[in-house]
Amino acid sequence: MTSFTLRPFAVRPHRKRSFSRRPSRSKSEWWNDIFRRVLTIAVLLLSTTSASLSQSVDDYRSRNTGNWNNSGTWQRYNGTAWTNNQPVPDAADGVITIRNRHTVTVNKCFNLDELVVKAGALLKVTKRIRLVNGPGLDLTHDGAIQLAGENLVLLTGSTAVTSATDVEVQSSH
Repeated sequence: MTSFTLRPFAVRPHRKRSFSRRPSRSKSEWWNDIFRRVLTIAVLLLSTTSASLSQSVDDYRSRNTGNWNNSGTWQRYNGTAWTNNQPVPDAADGVITIRNRHTVTVNKCFNLDELVVKAGALLKVTKRIRLVNGPGLDLTHDGAIQLAGENLVLLTGSTAVTSATDVEVQSSH
């Protein structure tokens, strides 16, 4: 048989809890703190919104320098990410962007719409391209467009082309 001993219950004296107050802040410090928090939240919301609105499904962008008809030159946005080695873009697709430091050479005839040539990018035209009148701007460029290796720059500076009819650019070579 097991034996055990009961000990008397010890009652501790009641202690007052002291809630230490934070050092009081002035109204201007309080408003500055609120302003910083609201500004941080606004910046985060705007940055995620602009990133999600900057591309749409079936938009294309240059992956690197190459020929237009080479699928390795392009990436396509599938709704969540940019994917490599997609079919070559044409007028039926979304926005087609040639990015900074990339040179894309059009070596076959293509119909295009919503073409964007970014600053520092080069579009070399050795065959015919037709800018088809579709939704949005048909051609926006801040880079350079060159015709058939003659170092002739067709457009310089910032340009946006919209047209009620098709625009055709054709090299003489």
